[in-house]
Amino acid sequence: MLNLCTIDTVKKGRFMKTLTFFALALISFSSFSNPIIFPFNCSLFHRYDNFYLSAASTMDPKLELPSAQYNDEFCWEMGKRHANESLAQAEEDWRLDDCHEAFDYGFNEGMQGSQENMQYPTYCYNIGLHSGFSALSNFAREGREDIVGRKCLKSFERGKEDGRANRPQSPGWDNKLAVCYRAGYNL
Repeated sequence: MLNLCTIDTVKKGRFMKTLTFFALALISFSSFSNPIIFPFNCSLFHRYDNFYLSAASTMDPKLELPSAQYNDEFCWEMGKRHANESLAQAEEDWRLDDCHEAFDYGFNEGMQGSQENMQYPTYCYNIGLHSGFSALSNFAREGREDIVGRKCLKSFERGKEDGRANRPQSPGWDNKLAVCYRAGYNL
């Protein structure tokens, strides 16, 4: 047993700094490798897009998807892993066809900018919904009027102007246009 009373003050300080460093390193490492926590590390802007666009490409390899604005390999791999785990769970539950259907339904809702009805299994629906939000934002960024429409692109440009001018957000009431606006605003 280490007796801290016999260690002088300088050694105590070094010991505590070393102990704190190792504790923080352990916490950081365990949160990145923990499958329950990893989606939260990929929850902001381009990391979110990488995570969900990757998951969508795993769920439906034939789906037309935009490219992510920035490449984040960690979140891209975590998105693939999450989708593969969801597909494995659906197969184990004998619901693989339902999973693909729920994903497609969620993706279509995400591309419309709103969640209206949840499909089961929900873990597949959620991947689709968030992938749809990411796809809508990135298609707007790419200027794909054929996919998102002219109004979405105008809303995206208005959001970009407001963001650059550091004005408060005013996305409006239409859900799809609000997603397009926020994609431009956060650019």
